[in-house]
Amino acid sequence: MQTQINQPTSVIISFFFNARGSPLERRPLGLFRSLLLQLLQQRRDLLSAFLPNFRTKRVKLPPNWEWQEGELREYFSDVVISAKVSSMIVFIDALDECGEELDECEEESDECGEESGVR
Repeated sequence: MQTQINQPTSVIISFFFNARGSPLERRPLGLFRSLLLQLLQQRRDLLSAFLPNFRTKRVKLPPNWEWQEGELREYFSDVVISAKVSSMIVFIDALDECGEELDECEEESDECGEESGVR
């Protein structure tokens, strides 16, 4: 008898900007790191597209390398736009504490929503 494990297609992820917190709590880089971590924890099947990039960077770059906002933003957008997750609820609180990057955060979330058909 073969057992099939069904991956849920719906995820709920969240982020809280904190103007008095660490730099990652105040910037879009922290937003995307957190949202992707939560997404990948809930949808392990998405790791197959993410891990090769991680492994390549780990081999080619110095030991203290860090993800760049743009590459995390792009991967997150790709997941949303390509409908790899059929239903996603994203809670982002205190967006006004994002600082100077506020417009950029709002613009990115609007673009993802429009391209994926979310309103």
